[in-house]
Amino acid sequence: MELAIVAAVGAAVLARVRGGSWRGLVALDLAALRLLVVAVAAQLLAGALQRLTSADGFARAGALVSILAVLGFCWRNRRVAGIPLVATGLLVNGLVIVLNGAMPVSAAAAHRAGVSTARVDSGADPRHVMSGPGTRARLLGDTIAVPLPVRPEVVSPGDVLLAAGVGELIYVGMRPRRRRPTAPTADRPAAAAVALRENPPVASPAERRSSPWRKRAASVEPERSARQTTASAPTPRFTDQGSLTRVGPPTRVAGVATLPMHSGRSRAGRSAPATPGHGGSPPPTQ
Repeated sequence: MELAIVAAVGAAVLARVRGGSWRGLVALDLAALRLLVVAVAAQLLAGALQRLTSADGFARAGALVSILAVLGFCWRNRRVAGIPLVATGLLVNGLVIVLNGAMPVSAAAAHRAGVSTARVDSGADPRHVMSGPGTRARLLGDTIAVPLPVRPEVVSPGDVLLAAGVGELIYVGMRPRRRRPTAPTADRPAAAAVALRENPPVASPAERRSSPWRKRAASVEPERSARQTTASAPTPRFTDQGSLTRVGPPTRVAGVATLPMHSGRSRAGRSAPATPGHGGSPPPTQ
């Protein structure tokens, strides 16, 4: 427990040094918070029943119920940073408790940490037992000495994973969020206009017949409309003397009726006779 508190305080201090804030941690979207309340209530109730009845089963049952409740909370929030480590640590501790009936404590680790094992030896602590030849998964029990200056303790590998998960949760939740770089405000209208001109919007035939769409298309594509109008105009052909003569039936080019033109003079420089019905004076009658 003390190791988790040290990890949490260290992560909070590091996050604050790097510009973090408690607001980010409070804003974490955590689900199933009631399961944490159930875990704490199970521990308190088991401890009270243990003191009243002096039975060993209440403490072990309370520990298992508390672990299951916290595992349910971790599953609901498995995508939050740090929660997977917490869940892994609880699973390891729960496995050792189920195999041995309580958490086994190494006498050598307790001696290195300077922790007294008198309560465990006398049976006053029903949640812990001393490791022995018949202990199962001994390496997963309390075998790591943590000689803290104020309150030393002996922890298990599951406790280390749990403390690491708590530290990661606090640090990631408090650290400042990085914002994506955005273009300057003054350049946004110009960039939007260029993008709209290069990629004009596409509308359905019904929208194209509406007046708002026509106004928008005319404002977006003035240059294209001008080019289409210029390309639609007929191009007259002039003769060497500057005169024009209409011949042949009218034709249509890009929706505009035009008349083919040809020179009013022949190659020899003399005027060509006019064709009746196509302009000019009729031929003289004999």
